[in-house]
Amino acid sequence: MNMKNLFYWYLLIVGMWLFSSCTANLEQVETTDLDRESVFADSAYTARFLSQIYTDVGYDVKPNRFKTEAFGMAIEHGGLQTACDEAAYKVVSDVTNDVMFATGTINPVNAKEDDVWKIAYVNIRRANVFMKYVEGSPITENVKKQYKAEARFLRAWYYSMLLRHYGGVPLIGDNIYEVDDDMKTSRDTYADCVKYIVDECNLAALDLPDKFRGINTGRATAGSCKD
Repeated sequence: MNMKNLFYWYLLIVGMWLFSSCTANLEQVETTDLDRESVFADSAYTARFLSQIYTDVGYDVKPNRFKTEAFGMAIEHGGLQTACDEAAYKVVSDVTNDVMFATGTINPVNAKEDDVWKIAYVNIRRANVFMKYVEGSPITENVKKQYKAEARFLRAWYYSMLLRHYGGVPLIGDNIYEVDDDMKTSRDTYADCVKYIVDECNLAALDLPDKFRGINTGRATAGSCKD
């Protein structure tokens, strides 16, 4: 065997050894799901938790919220903006939720299970969780105060979303209900809901900047609370 062939054999053996070493190391890596404690023990995860609450802020008016199927194609009807007497409905054979909202025929039986009611209360609960547990996160007090104000505004935003659809709804305050808890189900009055939303927005505005720039553009500001 000449030196050239010997060199190639050496590279092959070293390569196989490196590959087996890497494979062995990869097999030893363990991953676990994040829990509440680990999320709020890390500043980056804490910020991401807050960002998640922003995800559904435009759900009620998104163009593909109400849709039907015809000839194997999805027909988009729009969002809540179509549920008014000035909207021009698309002619379809199905009765869609936007029409039912506009005509006052929506009820617990025909409302979509995963629509605004569920989405809004999921995010209201997220906001409550965030405001309670952010205190233990390793972020500065100024940022913590701003983050809590953003979460407070977002909670009020989702209540306003519910209000536009259903009128008075249950106000759950800062409660974080678990599966086995007795949850509040009685509706608060329309006036009480409006007052709660306005009061929460005014409180949030105290700890929010007038504007954000750069990558933070679009986050809640003092101006958002007044609008």
